[in-house]
Amino acid sequence: MLSKMSKKSDSSGESDTSEIDLNYEDDSSTSSTEDSDHPTVVENRRVKLPTEKVLPSSASKAGDAKKIGADTETDAAPEKWRILTDEEYTNAQDIQVPDVSLYSFYPYKPKRKIKIYNNPPKQKLSDIVKDMIKDDRAETSRVLIGEDYSIKCSGDILRCYSRCFSNRDWRVREFKFNAEDVPAKGFELAYKWMRFRELPAAPAVAPMLQVAKKLKIDLLERDCWKLLSQRSVREKVAMEVYMEARKLPLLNDLKAVMLSRLRAYFLGLVGHNSFLDLTVDELVEIISLDSIGVNSEIEVFLAVLRWLNHMPEQRQKHLRRTMAAVRFPYMPMSFLFRLKDGCNAKNKVELFSADPMLLAFHMDPQTPALLESAMTFIGVRLQHTKHGEFVEVCAEHKLKVQYPRRWIYHMGCPYHIYDLSYPFQHRFSKLEFNDLLCSLQIKWADDGADIAYGEARTIDIPPKKGKERKKDLVQIFNS
Repeated sequence: MLSKMSKKSDSSGESDTSEIDLNYEDDSSTSSTEDSDHPTVVENRRVKLPTEKVLPSSASKAGDAKKIGADTETDAAPEKWRILTDEEYTNAQDIQVPDVSLYSFYPYKPKRKIKIYNNPPKQKLSDIVKDMIKDDRAETSRVLIGEDYSIKCSGDILRCYSRCFSNRDWRVREFKFNAEDVPAKGFELAYKWMRFRELPAAPAVAPMLQVAKKLKIDLLERDCWKLLSQRSVREKVAMEVYMEARKLPLLNDLKAVMLSRLRAYFLGLVGHNSFLDLTVDELVEIISLDSIGVNSEIEVFLAVLRWLNHMPEQRQKHLRRTMAAVRFPYMPMSFLFRLKDGCNAKNKVELFSADPMLLAFHMDPQTPALLESAMTFIGVRLQHTKHGEFVEVCAEHKLKVQYPRRWIYHMGCPYHIYDLSYPFQHRFSKLEFNDLLCSLQIKWADDGADIAYGEARTIDIPPKKGKERKKDLVQIFNS
C-alpha cells in the first residue's frame, strides 16, 4: 500500500518543501496490537520513512550554492519504521489506500504446475453395474451340472437371487448339481433371466421353473407362473409345456395344470408321435380327465389301442389298467354288443389278427364282465332319471358310478353328433377315426395353430340355448 503526504517544514527562516514517500509494507513479525484497541488502524498507521534529501534555501549565495551542490548534499538518518499518532493519522487527509491484489502482499509460487483437465461427466454407478452384468465381467464361480455341462457365473448374482446359494459358504466357488434336479437348459435360461430379466417362450419355461424351485429363486418362480397363466398357454402350447415338464420331479403341479387345458387338441395329440411316447401313468392321467375333447367314448377306446399297439409286447401288461380308464357306459349300446360278440366268437384270432391289442382285449377273461357292467349301467340310467335315485340303485347293485365327459363337436368331422342324447348312437369305423386324426395333424402342424384355431373349429356340448345355440348352428352350416 502506497501513501503520500505533503508536509511543511521551516529551514533558515524560510519554508522549503520536501516529499516524503510513506511506503507501507506488511511485517507481521513487528506488528503489535497492544498500542491500540483497533489492530487494523494500527497496521495502517505503521509507515516506513525513507532517506530524506535536504536542499539549500534560495537565499544562499551562488558560490556557496556550487559548494553546497558538491559538498553539502547529505543523506538523512537511516530508514526506520514509525507509527503515526491518532492526531497525525486523522490530519493526514491526502492519504489514499488503493485496492491491490492479495498476491502483492503474499506472492504465490507453486512448486509444480497445476493442470485442470476437462474430464467428461462420470458414469452412474447403476449403469456401471448394468454393463458389468450385461458383459458378465464378474465370473467368479462355476456351476457343474451332470458330467458334461459347465458354466461360469457371477457368484454375487447367484447369491442375490437364490436362497440356495446365499445360504452356502461364500468362499466356495464351485457348485455341482444333478441333471435331473437342475437341468442344464433350465439353469442357462435362469441365469440369463438373472442378468437381463428376460423370459423365453412358454414351452421352455418348464425347465426354468424346475431350477427356480430347486434353487429357491422366488422371483423367477413368480415370473414363470405369471407367463404360464396367460390365456395363450392352452391346447397345443399347453401340451408342449407338459412334454417339457413330464420328466422333471418338482413340476407335478404344473403338469396337472397344463393337462387341464388340453381340450380341442386331444385328438390332434393322439395322431402325433409324442402321444405314443407317453408313459402308462401319463396316458391314464390324460384319458381320466373330463375335459379332453372327444365326441364319443369310442374315440378314447381307439386312442388307447393305438398307444398299446405301438409296442404290443412291452405294453400288453398295461391293458387292464388303461381300459379301466375308458368309460364304457357312455359307448353306444350297439358297439358294446359288437365287442361282446367278438369275445364269444370262436374265430376271434383270425378276426383280430391285424390288431394285436384288440385281440388281447377280447382274449382277456375280465372283458366280458366289463362289458356286461357297462350295459347294466345304461339300463339303470334309462330307468332312473333322477340322480339321487340312480346313485342308490347303483350302490345296491354294486355298480361303479361313472360320469360323462365334457363332450366337444369338431366341425367338419363326418361322424360327430351335435345334439347328443343318452344313450349315444355313434356309428363309425376305425378307418374313419384314422382319417380324422390325419386331417387334424395337418391343421395343427402349423406353428400358428393355437387356441384361436381350437376355438374356431370346435363347439362345446351340451348344446347351448337361445341365441348362442343359433350362432353355433350357423357356424356349423358355414363350415
